[in-house]
Amino acid sequence: MQPPSHSEPNELFPVMPPPTVHVVFPDTENDLPTRSLALFLYHLEVVYTILLEHPASIWEITHVVELPEEKALKILLEILQTAPFTEHILKIKRAQHVTQGFGLQIVRISKASPLEIWFLCLATPLVLALIISGGNIECSLVPPRLKAKMAPLGTGIQKLKTALGKGSISIKDETQTLVVKKKKKKKTVKLLKGKPSMRKISNEKE
Repeated sequence: MQPPSHSEPNELFPVMPPPTVHVVFPDTENDLPTRSLALFLYHLEVVYTILLEHPASIWEITHVVELPEEKALKILLEILQTAPFTEHILKIKRAQHVTQGFGLQIVRISKASPLEIWFLCLATPLVLALIISGGNIECSLVPPRLKAKMAPLGTGIQKLKTALGKGSISIKDETQTLVVKKKKKKKTVKLLKGKPSMRKISNEKE
């Protein structure tokens, strides 16, 4: 199942142009470290990519803008439980989305207290990703039809990291590399009582 094209109307956008989502951060973002903004955008795009790769899980959601954070998180975790994502796979998928016109794009950014970003994208996966990061979504009859009032950048980063971590995916800040957590087995050697020459080897999960 392919995501709808920009020309197809949906419940959020009855008109045809590609949707723009206006994201506003609180006034507390006075000094904006570039690293913090980069980390937030990177984690946000990872979650957006994962959600977009499973349209059957998200396109049938009604009233997505009113979805509670815990339900949006549940949708993401259900996808992560059934589909493996690695750094290599996500890079390929992000490139495909850009080529197909579904990629997450910034069309405008303003840092004049508050920090504001305008995204051009498919609305449903981004709205879900923004909700997971602690955002509250508002609808309007005039463009931009969707506006997200966000938590502070640090809070958003932590929420996105926690969500990916619960789905067995973590991101190393130093390299921004995705790694899949796997349970390792270790071998323990036990001497059988009274028979020092015999050994019992068992596998135990850490």
